[in-house]
Amino acid sequence: MITAARHGKLRNYDLYEDEITSIIFGPMQYFPARDVWEIFRNLSGYAGINFWPIKMPESVKMHFWPKTGPVEPDLVIQFYRGEENILNIILEVKWDAPLSPLCELVRQWGHRGDDKSEWIHLYLVKDVAKRHADIQQSLDIALGKEEPCAQVRWKCCCDMRIKQKDITALKLTPRIWSERLGCVGWRHVLKSMPAGLKNTEWQEGAERFLGKHDFAHLTGFDWLNREALVSVEDTNWFNK
Repeated sequence: MITAARHGKLRNYDLYEDEITSIIFGPMQYFPARDVWEIFRNLSGYAGINFWPIKMPESVKMHFWPKTGPVEPDLVIQFYRGEENILNIILEVKWDAPLSPLCELVRQWGHRGDDKSEWIHLYLVKDVAKRHADIQQSLDIALGKEEPCAQVRWKCCCDMRIKQKDITALKLTPRIWSERLGCVGWRHVLKSMPAGLKNTEWQEGAERFLGKHDFAHLTGFDWLNREALVSVEDTNWFNK
Protein backbone atom coordinates (compact mmCIF):
# COMPACT_ATOMS: atom_id res chain seq x y z
CA MET A 1 0.00 0.00 0.00
CA ILE A 2 2.98 2.31 0.55
CA THR A 3 3.81 1.82 -3.13
CA ALA A 4 0.23 2.64 -4.14
CA ALA A 5 0.30 5.79 -2.02
CA ARG A 6 3.62 6.89 -3.51
CA HIS A 7 2.16 6.68 -7.03
CA GLY A 8 -1.07 8.45 -6.12
CA LYS A 9 -3.19 5.31 -6.40
CA LEU A 10 -4.48 5.27 -2.84
CA ARG A 11 -8.27 5.56 -2.72
CA ASN A 12 -10.16 7.16 0.12
CA TYR A 13 -11.54 4.49 2.40
CA ASP A 14 -11.61 3.78 6.11
CA LEU A 15 -8.76 1.80 7.61
CA TYR A 16 -8.39 0.12 10.95
CA GLU A 17 -5.49 0.63 13.33
CA ASP A 18 -3.95 -2.77 12.57
CA GLU A 19 -3.85 -2.00 8.86
CA ILE A 20 -2.34 1.44 9.47
CA THR A 21 0.27 -0.06 11.80
CA SER A 22 1.20 -2.54 9.10
CA ILE A 23 1.33 0.13 6.37
CA ILE A 24 3.60 2.54 8.23
CA PHE A 25 5.69 0.29 10.48
CA GLY A 26 5.73 -3.01 8.57
CA PRO A 27 8.47 -1.90 6.13
CA MET A 28 10.72 -0.94 9.06
CA GLN A 29 11.43 -4.65 9.58
CA TYR A 30 13.76 -4.36 6.59
CA PHE A 31 15.47 -1.07 7.56
CA PRO A 32 18.97 -0.92 9.04
CA ALA A 33 18.82 -1.15 12.83
CA ARG A 34 20.31 2.33 13.25
CA ASP A 35 17.62 3.92 11.07
CA VAL A 36 14.87 2.32 13.19
CA TRP A 37 16.79 3.41 16.30
CA GLU A 38 16.88 7.00 15.05
CA ILE A 39 13.15 7.03 14.22
CA PHE A 40 12.13 5.90 17.69
CA ARG A 41 14.70 8.07 19.44
CA ASN A 42 13.17 11.08 17.70
CA LEU A 43 9.61 9.91 18.45
CA SER A 44 10.50 9.49 22.12
CA GLY A 45 11.86 13.02 22.16
CA TYR A 46 8.66 14.41 20.67
CA ALA A 47 6.74 12.48 23.33
CA GLY A 48 8.67 14.29 26.05
CA ILE A 49 10.68 11.25 27.13
CA ASN A 50 14.20 12.23 28.18
CA PHE A 51 15.61 8.74 28.68
CA TRP A 52 17.57 7.09 25.85
CA PRO A 53 20.47 4.59 25.99
CA ILE A 54 23.97 5.62 24.95
CA LYS A 55 24.88 2.30 23.32
CA MET A 56 24.09 1.93 19.62
CA PRO A 57 22.25 -1.17 18.37
CA GLU A 58 23.57 -3.73 15.93
CA SER A 59 20.22 -5.43 15.29
CA VAL A 60 16.51 -4.91 15.84
CA LYS A 61 13.53 -7.24 16.22
CA MET A 62 9.98 -6.04 15.63
CA HIS A 63 7.07 -8.02 17.08
CA PHE A 64 3.62 -7.07 15.76
CA TRP A 65 0.67 -7.72 18.11
CA PRO A 66 2.69 -9.93 20.47
CA LYS A 67 0.87 -12.01 23.06
CA THR A 68 2.44 -10.34 26.08
CA GLY A 69 -0.69 -10.47 28.23
CA PRO A 70 -4.49 -10.12 28.15
CA VAL A 71 -4.18 -6.80 26.26
CA GLU A 72 -1.65 -6.98 23.44
CA PRO A 73 0.21 -3.88 22.19
CA ASP A 74 0.38 -3.16 18.48
CA LEU A 75 4.15 -3.39 18.31
CA VAL A 76 7.14 -4.20 20.52
CA ILE A 77 10.56 -3.18 19.20
CA GLN A 78 13.69 -4.75 20.70
CA PHE A 79 17.17 -3.38 20.05
CA TYR A 80 20.29 -5.49 20.54
CA ARG A 81 24.02 -4.95 20.70
CA GLY A 82 25.39 -8.42 20.23
CA GLU A 83 23.36 -10.57 22.62
CA GLU A 84 22.60 -7.66 24.93
CA ASN A 85 19.05 -6.31 24.84
CA ILE A 86 19.72 -2.58 25.22
CA LEU A 87 16.17 -1.22 24.75
CA ASN A 88 12.55 -2.31 24.30
CA ILE A 89 9.74 -0.07 23.08
CA ILE A 90 6.02 -0.74 23.46
CA LEU A 91 3.98 1.05 20.79
CA GLU A 92 0.22 1.39 21.13
CA VAL A 93 -1.40 2.77 17.96
CA LYS A 94 -4.75 4.55 17.95
CA TRP A 95 -6.51 6.01 14.92
CA ASP A 96 -10.12 6.62 16.00
CA ALA A 97 -10.80 3.97 18.65
CA PRO A 98 -10.57 4.73 22.38
CA LEU A 99 -8.56 2.74 24.89
CA SER A 100 -10.37 -0.50 25.62
CA PRO A 101 -10.41 -1.34 28.42
CA LEU A 102 -9.52 1.93 30.13
CA CYS A 103 -6.54 0.19 31.71
CA GLU A 104 -5.14 -0.92 28.32
CA LEU A 105 -1.88 1.02 28.66
CA VAL A 106 -1.51 0.00 32.31
CA ARG A 107 -1.77 -3.68 31.49
CA GLN A 108 0.63 -3.41 28.56
CA TRP A 109 3.28 -1.93 30.84
CA GLY A 110 2.53 -4.37 33.66
CA HIS A 111 2.92 -7.36 31.34
CA ARG A 112 6.01 -6.06 29.54
CA GLY A 113 8.11 -9.07 30.50
CA ASP A 114 11.75 -8.70 31.54
CA ASP A 115 11.72 -5.75 33.92
CA LYS A 116 15.53 -5.82 34.13
CA SER A 117 15.76 -4.45 30.59
CA GLU A 118 15.11 -0.82 29.67
CA TRP A 119 11.62 -0.02 28.39
CA ILE A 120 9.82 2.91 26.79
CA HIS A 121 6.07 3.12 26.18
CA LEU A 122 4.76 5.21 23.27
CA TYR A 123 1.11 6.06 22.63
CA LEU A 124 0.66 7.08 18.97
CA VAL A 125 -2.55 9.03 18.28
CA LYS A 126 -4.21 11.49 15.91
CA ASP A 127 -4.59 14.33 18.40
CA VAL A 128 -1.95 14.58 21.14
CA ALA A 129 -3.71 17.37 23.04
CA LYS A 130 -6.99 15.45 23.29
CA ARG A 131 -5.58 11.98 23.91
CA HIS A 132 -3.05 13.06 26.53
CA ALA A 133 -5.93 12.67 29.00
CA ASP A 134 -5.63 8.91 28.41
CA ILE A 135 -2.06 9.08 29.70
CA GLN A 136 -3.07 10.84 32.90
CA GLN A 137 -6.01 8.47 33.40
CA SER A 138 -3.69 5.47 33.00
CA LEU A 139 -1.28 6.87 35.58
CA ASP A 140 -4.19 7.46 37.97
CA ILE A 141 -5.30 3.84 37.53
CA ALA A 142 -1.75 2.66 38.29
CA LEU A 143 -1.83 4.68 41.51
CA GLY A 144 -5.28 3.41 42.51
CA LYS A 145 -6.90 6.83 42.04
CA GLU A 146 -9.36 5.53 39.44
CA GLU A 147 -11.14 2.26 38.74
CA PRO A 148 -9.35 0.18 36.08
CA CYS A 149 -12.49 -0.54 34.03
CA ALA A 150 -15.35 1.73 35.01
CA GLN A 151 -17.68 0.63 32.23
CA VAL A 152 -18.05 -2.05 29.58
CA ARG A 153 -17.82 -0.62 26.06
CA TRP A 154 -18.02 -3.85 24.11
CA LYS A 155 -19.11 -7.36 24.97
CA CYS A 156 -15.54 -8.69 24.85
CA CYS A 157 -14.53 -6.15 27.48
CA CYS A 158 -16.43 -8.20 30.09
CA ASP A 159 -13.66 -10.80 29.95
CA MET A 160 -11.02 -8.10 30.44
CA ARG A 161 -12.54 -6.41 33.48
CA ILE A 162 -10.17 -6.46 36.42
CA LYS A 163 -10.19 -5.11 39.94
CA GLN A 164 -7.72 -2.76 41.56
CA LYS A 165 -6.01 -5.66 43.35
CA ASP A 166 -5.14 -7.09 39.93
CA ILE A 167 -3.55 -3.78 38.95
CA THR A 168 -1.56 -3.71 42.18
CA ALA A 169 -0.17 -7.17 41.40
CA LEU A 170 1.40 -5.98 38.13
CA LYS A 171 5.03 -4.86 37.90
CA LEU A 172 4.15 -1.23 37.27
CA THR A 173 6.94 0.83 38.91
CA PRO A 174 4.71 3.93 38.46
CA ARG A 175 7.40 6.55 38.89
CA ILE A 176 9.61 4.98 36.21
CA TRP A 177 6.59 4.50 33.96
CA SER A 178 5.71 8.20 34.24
CA GLU A 179 9.17 9.02 32.86
CA ARG A 180 9.04 6.39 30.09
CA LEU A 181 5.41 6.86 28.93
CA GLY A 182 4.61 9.46 26.30
CA CYS A 183 1.97 10.50 23.79
CA VAL A 184 3.03 11.36 20.24
CA GLY A 185 1.20 12.32 17.03
CA TRP A 186 1.24 10.75 13.58
CA ARG A 187 2.85 13.89 12.16
CA HIS A 188 5.92 13.18 14.24
CA VAL A 189 6.45 9.83 12.53
CA LEU A 190 7.31 11.76 9.37
CA LYS A 191 9.32 14.34 11.27
CA SER A 192 11.36 11.52 12.86
CA MET A 193 12.80 10.18 9.60
CA PRO A 194 16.60 9.94 9.62
CA ALA A 195 18.69 11.22 6.74
CA GLY A 196 19.21 7.69 5.44
CA LEU A 197 15.52 7.35 4.63
CA LYS A 198 15.04 10.67 2.87
CA ASN A 199 13.67 10.38 -0.68
CA THR A 200 13.02 6.66 -0.33
CA GLU A 201 9.86 4.92 -1.50
CA TRP A 202 8.84 4.41 2.14
CA GLN A 203 9.20 8.11 2.96
CA GLU A 204 7.29 9.25 -0.11
CA GLY A 205 4.56 6.65 0.40
CA ALA A 206 4.18 7.42 4.11
CA GLU A 207 3.96 11.15 3.38
CA ARG A 208 1.29 10.64 0.74
CA PHE A 209 -0.69 8.19 2.88
CA LEU A 210 -0.70 10.43 5.95
CA GLY A 211 -1.15 13.48 3.75
CA LYS A 212 -4.41 12.03 2.43
CA HIS A 213 -5.59 11.94 6.03
CA ASP A 214 -4.53 15.54 6.68
CA PHE A 215 -1.51 14.66 8.79
CA ALA A 216 1.15 16.23 6.59
CA HIS A 217 1.70 18.95 4.05
CA LEU A 218 3.99 17.55 1.43
CA THR A 219 5.76 20.87 1.02
CA GLY A 220 7.34 20.89 4.47
CA PHE A 221 7.05 20.45 8.20
CA ASP A 222 7.77 23.89 9.65
CA TRP A 223 4.30 23.94 11.22
CA LEU A 224 5.37 21.06 13.48
CA ASN A 225 7.42 23.45 15.55
CA ARG A 226 4.19 25.22 16.52
CA GLU A 227 2.41 22.07 17.71
CA ALA A 228 2.03 22.02 21.48
CA LEU A 229 3.01 18.76 23.14
CA VAL A 230 2.26 17.92 26.74
CA SER A 231 4.92 16.09 28.74
CA VAL A 232 3.90 13.50 31.30
CA GLU A 233 6.40 15.03 33.67
CA ASP A 234 4.63 18.39 33.40
CA THR A 235 1.64 16.91 35.22
CA ASN A 236 3.81 16.15 38.27
CA TRP A 237 1.21 13.51 39.13
CA PHE A 238 3.36 11.54 41.57
CA ASN A 239 3.75 14.50 43.93
CA LYS A 240 0.03 15.06 44.29
